[in-house]
Amino acid sequence: MADLLVSFKAKISHGALLVRDLTAEDDISDWDADSSNWYQEGNSVIFGVAPAVDGLVEVEVWKGSPPSKLDNAIFETELQDAGPWLVVHDSEERVRMEFRSGRGAVSLRALGDDLINPSRVQIIVELSAA
Repeated sequence: MADLLVSFKAKISHGALLVRDLTAEDDISDWDADSSNWYQEGNSVIFGVAPAVDGLVEVEVWKGSPPSKLDNAIFETELQDAGPWLVVHDSEERVRMEFRSGRGAVSLRALGDDLINPSRVQIIVELSAA
């Protein structure tokens, strides 16, 4: 059964969202948005969404698979030794939401209504099998 952890609509600065362990200080500045729609460094992931000039982006964070999934897989990865809190925010932290994920290895997937500049995003968080 899936649980909705966080839901918001916002204009996203620079068209990028980050999901990371709350205490992570990883440097994601090496991300080249022109060559990849997402990038990971340690326990931090950055990915492209519709820029603020294009309007609001609707974001949902789910613990488990949502009842109705979006069509495009933006990324799938794992955070090692994460938690128990994760945060999703834009690059200038004008939008910032913290949520409880559990402690340990965390599987992250992001789905969108578009692969490159989604205006709807679902982030799926699951504890990885030990």
